[in-house]
Amino acid sequence: RLLHWTTYAAFAGATAHGLLAGTDTEHPWALWMYLVAVGAVGGATVWRALVRTGPAASRVRAPREQRSTA
Repeated sequence: RLLHWTTYAAFAGATAHGLLAGTDTEHPWALWMYLVAVGAVGGATVWRALVRTGPAASRVRAPREQRSTA
């Protein structure tokens, strides 16, 4: 789970690096690429946070000490 949370920071860092240090940032196609990528990740994040459907939505995780090891 920590790895999954770390990917948000990695994506933000990679986007910032591309915008601030990238040599193609001045081209319109590059700006659109950044906007589409940020929009896709942002949209997927909002969807994941707000729209909880399917079998996993009704499942509530028990605290770690109450989970069975079987």
